[in-house]
Amino acid sequence: ILIPEKLYISFFLATGTAIAIWLSDLITAKGIGNGTSILIMVGMSSGVITTFQKIFAFWNTDKIKFFALLFLLLFILISTIIVYLATLKIPIIYPNKKSQVENYIPLKINVPGVLPIILTSTMQAFFMFCINNIPFFDKLKCKDKIIEFISISTNLGI
Repeated sequence: ILIPEKLYISFFLATGTAIAIWLSDLITAKGIGNGTSILIMVGMSSGVITTFQKIFAFWNTDKIKFFALLFLLLFILISTIIVYLATLKIPIIYPNKKSQVENYIPLKINVPGVLPIILTSTMQAFFMFCINNIPFFDKLKCKDKIIEFISISTNLGI
């Protein structure tokens, strides 16, 4: 027996996936950039405005906390850019050639880019789903502490 709600959910998930793939291919074809990466970046940065609103809420109440959060945000941003752009330059030495131009092999230090963050957030969502939906975890007295530790929306969270 087909349940109409599950059929609707499946249809809209498949349609949304097809639209996202089409949009990704369109972005790549127009030469704007890697379409998949741009869509992932937009999804990851969708909460930035809300974060800035929360930070600027401290402007009227606690200016020290405001500047501390702003400094921390800038520090994380600059550190991320430095690590992303970092390369290890291995010099190439030719035995007979004595030129002024120094050749080297550039090796990126952060080869996978954003992939570990995406994988980690997916695993975190999977563990939260398991803890909330498997009856075994309801019997544990420490279920709330486990959820608090895994959740990113709490102070204790990973």
